[in-house]
Amino acid sequence: MPRYILHHLHFPHFDFHIDNTHNLKMLYGIRILRELINNLCFFFLPLYLFQLAPNFPLFAGTSFNDFQKGMILVGSHFLLFRLAMLTTVIPVGKLITTKIGFKNAFIISRILTVSVFLLLQASVHNPILVLAAAFLDGIEGAFFWPLFYSIFGKNSKHRRVGEDLGFLQFLLHFVAMAAPAVGGVVAVFLGFDKLFLFGLVLAMLSVVFSVSMYDEKTGGIPSFRELLSWLKEGRYRRLSVTYIGRYVNDSVLMVWPLYVFLILKGVEKVGYLYSISMFIAMIASFFIGFYIDHHKSRRPFILSGGILSLIWFLRAHVFDIWSIAFVDVANRLVSSFHWLFYDALMIKRGRGNRVYPFFIYREVVMSVGALVAWTFFISLFLLVNDWRILFMAAAIGIATSLLMNEKPKESGK
Repeated sequence: MPRYILHHLHFPHFDFHIDNTHNLKMLYGIRILRELINNLCFFFLPLYLFQLAPNFPLFAGTSFNDFQKGMILVGSHFLLFRLAMLTTVIPVGKLITTKIGFKNAFIISRILTVSVFLLLQASVHNPILVLAAAFLDGIEGAFFWPLFYSIFGKNSKHRRVGEDLGFLQFLLHFVAMAAPAVGGVVAVFLGFDKLFLFGLVLAMLSVVFSVSMYDEKTGGIPSFRELLSWLKEGRYRRLSVTYIGRYVNDSVLMVWPLYVFLILKGVEKVGYLYSISMFIAMIASFFIGFYIDHHKSRRPFILSGGILSLIWFLRAHVFDIWSIAFVDVANRLVSSFHWLFYDALMIKRGRGNRVYPFFIYREVVMSVGALVAWTFFISLFLLVNDWRILFMAAAIGIATSLLMNEKPKESGK
């Protein structure tokens, strides 16, 4: 992409200034490839797990029906993923990343993703390997997300965080726009093993961007003791509630394609719907970041949160392709604003000399909440088959995200 697009973009009544450091450009490349992987492959992972479950070895001799087996395997996969993150994220940050630097840690995270796809490919013939893939993917997340947010926060100017996030989100939507539709066709006509092969190739390409980065100082060493001291403060506990609420919303969104699949009975139809909604969100997200940086009012943030909560209630009443398309498009449009505003506040709040530990602790808090959330998910579908309860939990998660605010000037948290 031409350099001037990254630096100065001029539109009528809009003057975009996108931060353009070398590491930020490499970070964009890594994140874009990751988004392609997510929308091409991981988007369909709940569907793959659900279809794999009836013949899963651990269910042999049990009394669970096929639906229960599917929901247990889906929940167990993400539970194991977050358990791996919870147990490794601080040791990874303290004992590895702070010793070898951001660049080498990013390279390790990309190699781990390659390994995850090798395991997923092998799981087509040996299903038990999906659990090993989940645990390894959790370790990869322990490397990736604190690194991503730390480098983004360090390389984005405070007054332009929203524009940088908006530009990145535009790129993510643009490059991944057709990915769900393509992924659905590949899964149906070529099989999930070929779909995972695409993910493997993209993961290998992302290693190139990691190798091309300049190394940076981590900005502090994380520790359990510091995390516990932060949790004693009311303002950090309030922040932690927003983390968990955000995760609950995102986790229910992860299984929403499974709900759509159960209604439409077609993997490729799910992909088509998501590609359409992503195209509309792509157009909106480019201008939203500019708005966030130049308008400090929280009213649109609060309003968008209310609309997103309402959309979750509407999801319980969709039964055909048109109503599903409506709620998906509405969700994409509104969430493009809401989560950009939220992320801009979060990154501004994390800036400072403890930037890396700040985002390490975020993953710890989210992982604790995730263990509860996925345990609830499994229990829910063992006891009752009621998606409305799940959607209500996501709506409450959206509401808690409204507690996010920019840190007081005297606060490091």
